[in-house]
Amino acid sequence: MSLNTWKKRMDISLIKQLYPDTKSIREAESLIKDVTQVRLGLNVNEIKYIVSAADSYALSDQMQQGAWIKNIGGLGGFPFQGLSALRSVPGNGSSYEAIVILYAADIDLNDELTGAEQESATNMAIGKLMANRILLDHISDLDYQMNFIEQVLHRDQRRIKSADYPLLEAAEVMYEVIDNRMQLLFSKTEYQCRYVILAGGIQINDRESNESHFIFKRFDCVEPLTKTKIDWTRINLGVV
Repeated sequence: MSLNTWKKRMDISLIKQLYPDTKSIREAESLIKDVTQVRLGLNVNEIKYIVSAADSYALSDQMQQGAWIKNIGGLGGFPFQGLSALRSVPGNGSSYEAIVILYAADIDLNDELTGAEQESATNMAIGKLMANRILLDHISDLDYQMNFIEQVLHRDQRRIKSADYPLLEAAEVMYEVIDNRMQLLFSKTEYQCRYVILAGGIQINDRESNESHFIFKRFDCVEPLTKTKIDWTRINLGVV
């Protein structure tokens, strides 16, 4: 089965069937902002954002208004800038009440794309995976980030190739790796603010319509000083 065949089988309507709580990127951002402000009683100027995303495609003007934003992500949304980037928050958060860390694996849905430079890194990597063109353990300084993503998918190639929707399964694999790394980085970073919100998921880019959608996989509110953690995922599901 070719990569193009997978794309033809997938569109936003199918994504919403598989993930009923899929939101537009604007809806996801509004949920994060509204829940953070209402639940924690904060105003917009007391909340700052750290993003681990492949590019600025998902960052709306609404999210950036009055917010300090640092993007620590690279290809595929993986936080390649690492621990030093998380620790570089001005004042370690002491000058504001909450930090939102938003991160996402991303894939593109569009049969019309031409030219690899337009596709997400995950799309490109899975194309190589299906063509058996990924060399095991091959990581070069000349293309480190792309090679890293290729190795991540190669490691779980049986899972990806046997899935009903391999491209979406590749996004799940990438999210799990990103989430694990973000949890590790967060555990090794000390913040002086009252709250840190960890919002992770999968970003689906429809380049043809120029729209992005977001599937929440994690939505946690952590109090760094007490280590208390509250799972807000059910708020996203409309339960609470």
